[in-house]
Amino acid sequence: MQKISGKSDLRFKQVNNNIIVRLEKENPAENQDSQSIPINGRVLDDGGNPLPGVSVLIKGTSAGTITDLDGSFVLDVVDNDDVLVFSYMGFSTQEIQVAGRSTITVTLLENVESLGEVVVTALGIRREAAALPYAVTKVEGDNFTKAREIIWGML
Repeated sequence: MQKISGKSDLRFKQVNNNIIVRLEKENPAENQDSQSIPINGRVLDDGGNPLPGVSVLIKGTSAGTITDLDGSFVLDVVDNDDVLVFSYMGFSTQEIQVAGRSTITVTLLENVESLGEVVVTALGIRREAAALPYAVTKVEGDNFTKAREIIWGML
């Protein structure tokens, strides 16, 4: 990373298990890296379970990160007035102002109305049916019941 950093305007910083990439401005006085405020946080569902893969963005910018398997994130903000936007498929988006905090815990609430058809693949990965690049067959719950009855009848 140091080789890349030396040949470009990109600067790399490792915070825990995350690598933060920052574009260094041409005028060193404009670089606010020394003034950045690290925000540690965790995103949970309404049952208290961690949510991995939640998008955490600084509102009005393209700067952001996603939560890890434990629902944790680390993000450097420049200003205490910055607003963090938390979004995740099937959950209501939340906006939270940093307001001088260094740790933020967010509970996202399910948004039942926004949920469409969800497919669970053989690997256990959930996707919307329209987002899959292959054919999908829909199996209703009563099909499983009928199959069970047929199997029991054969025994």
